[in-house]
This record gives sequence, C-alpha cells and structure tokens, in this order.
Amino acid sequence: MNTERRLSSSRVSHALHVPSITVGLALLAVYVIWGSTYLAVRLALQSFPPLMLSGIRFHLALLLSQSPLSLSGLSSFWASGANGPGDRSE
Repeated sequence: MNTERRLSSSRVSHALHVPSITVGLALLAVYVIWGSTYLAVRLALQSFPPLMLSGIRFHLALLLSQSPLSLSGLSSFWASGANGPGDRSE
C-alpha cells in the first residue's frame, strides 16, 4: 500500500511540474493583456458613450468566441435550435 501511494504521488508531482520560465511568461501575458484592456476602454470612452461601448465589447466577445466554432464546423448552442438548458422540444 505504501508503494502505491508513492507511485501515485510521484506521477502527480511530475505531471504538475511546469518550468518557471513558462509560468513567468504566462503571468507577463496576463499582465499585458489585462492592462491593455483597461487602456483600450479608457481611450474608447473618449469616442463612444459607456452603454454603446459595452454593447460593442459584448458583440466583439461573441464574434471572437464563436468564430473558432464556425471555422471548425462545430455548431454553437444557439445554432442547434435549442431554446435553453431545459429545452425538451425534440
């Protein structure tokens, strides 16, 4: 039993081992992307009213999140004709 515990814990620690440079680059990417979002909103508020800017941001997010699905040939939830999670119309 002790041997099994050692083997399973060594597999887990090996699977979770990520080089520190990868972690650092990931944190830098989050920092740059998150920071540029605040800068973009600040600059965009000079040209658009807040409510219109929110609508533009949500539409852009929808397009960016749905385009990989349409390019891969997979359908999105709405394209399947479902009306919601509890839809049992079939």
